Amino acid sequence: MVQKDPNQGQPASYPTQIKVLYNEQYLYVAAICYQPKSTIRVQNLRRDFDYDFNDLFGIAIDGYQDKRNASVFQVSPYGNLRDLQALDGTLYNREWDALWQGRTQRLEDRWTVEMAIPWKVLRYPENCTELGVIFTRNIRSNNELASLPGIPRVFDVYRMAYEGVLQGIQVPPPSSNLQINPYFLANRDNEKQGTNDNQFSLSSKVGGEVKWAINPSTVLDATINTDFAQADVDRQVVNFERYSVFFPERRQFFLENANVFNANVTNWIRPFFSRRIGLDAAGNPIPIDAGIRLVGQDAKNNTAP
Repeated sequence: MVQKDPNQGQPASYPTQIKVLYNEQYLYVAAICYQPKSTIRVQNLRRDFDYDFNDLFGIAIDGYQDKRNASVFQVSPYGNLRDLQALDGTLYNREWDALWQGRTQRLEDRWTVEMAIPWKVLRYPENCTELGVIFTRNIRSNNELASLPGIPRVFDVYRMAYEGVLQGIQVPPPSSNLQINPYFLANRDNEKQGTNDNQFSLSSKVGGEVKWAINPSTVLDATINTDFAQADVDRQVVNFERYSVFFPERRQFFLENANVFNANVTNWIRPFFSRRIGLDAAGNPIPIDAGIRLVGQDAKNNTAP
């Protein structure tokens, strides 16, 4: 690997051995990260940990080799996972959570990592025999970020224009990936008025979400009688300003290829913000009867009709 920071272009201070295997279900990535155990730095064990304060090994995968889009998978020495989607090395969807696995082991002079990434979470064309990849490693004791291939310091480490090519593979034919998440809610209200008997009422609600990968480049999301109760709870903030507090999108329906809707501008400028959907100005829920979204991608364009 080659340093991006602090000494651009110099070999990484500790060597890394990388191996890649695959079968019909998974892409396997393994690495031996040489480093004294006493120098390992991990701040916490939560998922989607802070990139800047933890040692890690990761891979960014560009299935279409369009040198723009990447799915990023990273693991810390203690086995916690981090994943995100990147566009042009400037826009990130950090709330994206894929279903994949990572395991690690710490030894005196090295730590090892094994990753199992299902092909179903990746997007790639028919008859794919190559993948664009960038391997990364953080060594926080040296304030060091290294990558393979090397990335100029002026660009983000997910700048896929500098990606390498993983050759000699035969990616399994993409299959339709269908996920159905139904739900049923029941509610009982009790009301007591004076000495009268309790008055109660029953209500119920049925709905769900469907995610259908029609093909590797096109994903259809649909929802009916939408309920977002299962979304992660926002961090509580006391706000004394006139402006509303920014909360990231955590609802799964809106997370697929969320970068497409950012219009290629910075994170500070958001012409479209999905958190406005289903909430009024005061943050109170507005019932959503149904919704549908179609996102497509090819070698040149990302589309969201």
